[in-house]
Amino acid sequence: MTGYPVFAAATADEAIERIQHETVGVALVDIHMPGHDGLWLAEQLRRQSPDIAVIMVTGMLEVSGALDSLQHASSTTW
Repeated sequence: MTGYPVFAAATADEAIERIQHETVGVALVDIHMPGHDGLWLAEQLRRQSPDIAVIMVTGMLEVSGALDSLQHASSTTW
């Protein structure tokens, strides 16, 4: 597709900074990130910009750990 700008952030803090200056419709977030993890970032995105669609991904080899993380996140009230 053309016409959609893509922005990258290496850390959760950098991502939070970017949404202050850029219009973001979708955030692709890894569960494991340097500094704050992706679950923390997803929570911050939901609080600060509830219109952003958050897609969580992981490169974890053990599925149960990823599922536990996502289940914990889904039980959190945003």
